[in-house]
Amino acid sequence: MKTTVIGIGYVGLMQAVGLAELGHTVFCYDIDPQKRATVQSGKSHFREDGFDALLQKNLQNGRLIITNSIQEAIKDSNSAFLCVNTPPYSDGSANLRYLFKSAEDVAYNAKDTL
Repeated sequence: MKTTVIGIGYVGLMQAVGLAELGHTVFCYDIDPQKRATVQSGKSHFREDGFDALLQKNLQNGRLIITNSIQEAIKDSNSAFLCVNTPPYSDGSANLRYLFKSAEDVAYNAKDTL
């Protein structure tokens, strides 16, 4: 199964590598080019024992694909996980603008693929 993970922060990258480890093909999209480059090089931007080895394994076997193209990430995908930042406003409520933008991007690019 091909799936998409949008946002490769801690939650998104853990989700993506876990799904890839289970045998799924996972396309990862993030707007941050530095984060994409770090992950593509086989290194995570956080510390979890043994995680980089799983990341590298799934990059090498082609089950984990990092892309700068939302269109490539969504095309022919069976599912999409939105794992983007929801920073708090000063009153403590969640700022959902990144979540809504990601949902719009998925809807626009899915074209009956999900």
